[in-house]
Amino acid sequence: MSRDYLAQVAQQLGFTLTPSPEGSVHVEPLALAWLDPRLDRYYVPVVWGKHGPLFCEGIAQINDCLLQPWDTGDDHRQVFYTLARRVLKDLPWGVYLIDLAPLDGQISYQGWLPMPTQIALVSTLAQQPDLFMAHCYASQGLPVVEVQIHRPCAVRWGHWNPHEVLIWPGTCWYPDWIGCWLLHPPVDHQGHPFADLMIRLGPLS
Repeated sequence: MSRDYLAQVAQQLGFTLTPSPEGSVHVEPLALAWLDPRLDRYYVPVVWGKHGPLFCEGIAQINDCLLQPWDTGDDHRQVFYTLARRVLKDLPWGVYLIDLAPLDGQISYQGWLPMPTQIALVSTLAQQPDLFMAHCYASQGLPVVEVQIHRPCAVRWGHWNPHEVLIWPGTCWYPDWIGCWLLHPPVDHQGHPFADLMIRLGPLS
């Protein structure tokens, strides 16, 4: 689905579809405590262009859910930014996601994810331009000056009946995933596809 979406975005913009080169797994421990025990994974999206890196808001993974933004402290961000500059300096322009995972209570660098990746789908609800559009611009050598989060969002994988999902306010449905903006979640969470996630995390606004 993510590759189809990237192809559609490239076609709409009149650009040639340019996937990022495949990444390789390279585990590297970082001298930082893991972000949150609830998180299974954390991704730092970077728009890599001719003017250098533009860092986007982080994406957190909890089981089959992805949330953006998930903020970190300045000390974490500076380490992530230094790592990204080192890892991406010889790669073609485009969008890359720095892949981070817990290792013995600390953060370990797992490699980078190329575009298109399903992890970036949450950005289609949360940020403007989304990571797919930003990749199209960057890969063509065009500047991406700013990326803004306009509403906190989550995406959950699975096969859903659209007639059931669409009755909930703030929820949208796609064939392989559903998305929900969490700034103003439904008052009654019972039966909502993200009910367990919302109860576990509490208010995100």
